[in-house]
Amino acid sequence: MVISRWKKDYMDGKFFENLSSTDIKRLELKIRELERVVGELTMENRLLKKARDLNTMEKKEDTSIITSRNWKQPGGGAD
Repeated sequence: MVISRWKKDYMDGKFFENLSSTDIKRLELKIRELERVVGELTMENRLLKKARDLNTMEKKEDTSIITSRNWKQPGGGAD
């Protein structure tokens, strides 16, 4: 399998043998940038989940009290 071969090459120290120090530095910079983006997306995801939860709570609270805004008149008369 390809993954097994990659793992063996990594363990044997062959995984990065063809990379120059410039390539390694470029890859390290890319990793840092991607880690920063993951951090931003994680924070945004948490914020959106909190907003969703607050919105859900507000909807539940709104429907627990009958007001002129959320009260629907019955469709027919008494039987």
